[in-house]
Amino acid sequence: MDPEAIAKEQTESWGRAAEAGMEARKLRGPEQFFDLHFRDFMADPIGSVRRIYDHFGQELSAEGEKRLQEWQAAHPQGKHGKHAYEKKEFGVDEKEILDRFAGYMEYFGLEV
Repeated sequence: MDPEAIAKEQTESWGRAAEAGMEARKLRGPEQFFDLHFRDFMADPIGSVRRIYDHFGQELSAEGEKRLQEWQAAHPQGKHGKHAYEKKEFGVDEKEILDRFAGYMEYFGLEV
């Protein structure tokens, strides 16, 4: 197994997927998409789900919200520990990743 080769392959694979997603968005109306930053989802997962439902004109039922709350209570973040990656562990540095996803970050107005 070559972790560096796998990391470079995955960076390129996800980069192509991001580009394909941006192209698909150009072919469809913006109302068909809902953008949610991962950090916002992690800060308020149930509120995020409500916002998704609202965006698409759907109602999150009381039963659905209850089940989300139950799942969240049963699966707290860190329940199974935490894994932290070393920046150099896979041989792809941050600049390479930021360069590969620069178009994506610009498209969505993201900052490092």
